[in-house]
Amino acid sequence: MIKPLVTVIVPSFNNEKTIKDCINSVRVQSYANLEILVINDGSDDATPDILDGFLRLDERVRVVTTERKGISAARNLGVSLAKGKYLSFVDSDDIVDMDYVEYLLNLICTFDVPIASCQHRIVIQGKLKRNFEFSKKAKLISQKKWFELVLQRKILDLSVWGKIYRTELFDGIKFPNGKLFEDSSTTYRLVAKAKKIVVGGESKYNYKLRNGSITRSNFSKASFDLIEATKEMTSYVVSRYPDLRVAADLREFWAYGSTLNKILVSNDYFKYKKYAHKIKEEMRSRRTPVFTKQNPDFRLKLVAIMLVFGTPFYRRLLMIEERCHGFR
Repeated sequence: MIKPLVTVIVPSFNNEKTIKDCINSVRVQSYANLEILVINDGSDDATPDILDGFLRLDERVRVVTTERKGISAARNLGVSLAKGKYLSFVDSDDIVDMDYVEYLLNLICTFDVPIASCQHRIVIQGKLKRNFEFSKKAKLISQKKWFELVLQRKILDLSVWGKIYRTELFDGIKFPNGKLFEDSSTTYRLVAKAKKIVVGGESKYNYKLRNGSITRSNFSKASFDLIEATKEMTSYVVSRYPDLRVAADLREFWAYGSTLNKILVSNDYFKYKKYAHKIKEEMRSRRTPVFTKQNPDFRLKLVAIMLVFGTPFYRRLLMIEERCHGFR
């Protein structure tokens, strides 16, 4: 059996503490016919030296160094340089299981689809926080069903990692430069080109969070990109599948809530307080679908109720918890 070349793209910027484990997890894959394409996005720490070591250690590793342009540009460059018939993405602070590539490639070849995905685990400081594995069986789903599940935040997500793609699928599709939540602006467009997608129920990707608490972060206006990206996606979905309108409205409510939470628990709350108020008012005007039977997420209802008492009250509740589970 011919084993096609798979390109694994690893964008990296100043990941001296994590890049070694990341690349090693790819190097030891049970599927050996790999091109490990690392895009060094202008790192100025010890990352370049670590990558040089891998060049001498494994001929499958390719390193391309550029000036700092951001993760979208790094991924776009990786796609343009990929030699593999299939490609996958692994972020430089994450690791993958030994059979990550083999598992995904078997799915994409067995079901003859352009995209296959697996589930993932969330790891915080080396400890398993959550495992999204749901079954040992894979599911072949239609494009419409994929959109519906994504809008409902069930089983599927918009991350570009944890998936394998036919490389040709990226023809005419690029990650948006200078934007956060670039996956949200890109993955749905890839699915839009695919008629069917296979979803594996097993977790093979380990998403590592360095800091388990979002209360210690700063807020940037770039975080508003989530709302923009979500609206872009929901507009596309509803234009093709009008019966998913309520699910799209609920996804938009979630995007507003996620952004609001980031403001409320950040160090910059008082700086962006007026923005928090505007988002709260926007959510209040959009809360009708939240209280319908079509909303399966009780947490959205709870948030809508708490916001009636104002953002200061809601903020106090958020700050009680170490982590905001509802809008990650």
